[in-house]
Amino acid sequence: MSDKNAEPKFVVDEELHNLMVTLRDTKEVYNRICARMRKQGVKLHKCNEENYSSDIDEVISTVSCIISEQLYHDIQKGGLG
Repeated sequence: MSDKNAEPKFVVDEELHNLMVTLRDTKEVYNRICARMRKQGVKLHKCNEENYSSDIDEVISTVSCIISEQLYHDIQKGGLG
């Protein structure tokens, strides 16, 4: 028996969710590695760090858009079962 007053359920695809978590973790790890290297006296080229940050932010943004599209689709269909 289903409750007609129950809130619709919206679930982000598990692989998309895991990808987003991995991308955010990767960005944090990269930033920690760079900070540690600078602390050890390694001269890092700022453009490399900026390019990496910009590139991973773009990938994160793209994945966010895909998640938004999936959720919008689910909303249009009234949620998941």
